Amino acid sequence: MQQLIDLITTNTLKIPMLPYAAYTSVQTQNLRNVPIVSPCFIAVLSGEKELAIQDTFNCNAGEFVVLADNNNVHMRNLPTEADYFALFIEFEADDFVDLDISPTTQMPKNKYIHGQLNQQLKTCLQQFVEWAAIVPENLWSQRRKELLQVLIYLGYPQVIGCLSAQSTISRCNAVLRQHPYSITSSAFVAEQLNISESSLRRKLAAEQSSFQQLKDQIRLGTALHLLQTTQHSITYVAEQSGYQSPSKFASRFKQRFGLTPTQLRKTKETNKAVKID
Repeated sequence: MQQLIDLITTNTLKIPMLPYAAYTSVQTQNLRNVPIVSPCFIAVLSGEKELAIQDTFNCNAGEFVVLADNNNVHMRNLPTEADYFALFIEFEADDFVDLDISPTTQMPKNKYIHGQLNQQLKTCLQQFVEWAAIVPENLWSQRRKELLQVLIYLGYPQVIGCLSAQSTISRCNAVLRQHPYSITSSAFVAEQLNISESSLRRKLAAEQSSFQQLKDQIRLGTALHLLQTTQHSITYVAEQSGYQSPSKFASRFKQRFGLTPTQLRKTKETNKAVKID
């Protein structure tokens, strides 16, 4: 897996926009209430990941987990013999359209799927990373769909259940994710969804949520991603996440995740390379 780690590291340093990200740490990261607004695939290539969803389990090096959308997850990223290094791929709703699956397959809603990175899956990920570096963004969905199809063929058809039906929460999240850094109003989102503002509030309440809750989790989720995957200053991350005050941002971030942006950044400070036997 060292070859894949090296390729991911090289690409993420050279190319600003990619359909995947590398999450790393040299010290244990304790993160609570991490919002999962879209289904995502996480392959742990080094170290291990502890997750608390329906239960608590470890995703070790050489394993993967697919997390369902509309989820809040407690997690610990743990360096072991080597630094923690994980490949993160986030899916979109269109990636789940027209997948080849038996019509008799049961597709219950799953909060997560946990499995091994066998040789077929490793090859698929290697190709995904290599291919993404040379193709335009409008073709990225093709390879994400291929990854989903490989998971189905390998015996994980329940991955289809990791995408929620088109709920008001999902539709609202889709709009907010396009504008995490702006002061997006409920009136603006309602207009994008072709419903009244009062209907939006009523529908979200029926799904046990609110516009402010969704707005906060999108902004803080964006901040967490930027802190994990870039070297931008905390002030810049705050601005890109819709917070004009860095101190207010730090307070909200700690309230949500259990540590400050500065504390999170310290878990990543190192010059040493990841080593795998």
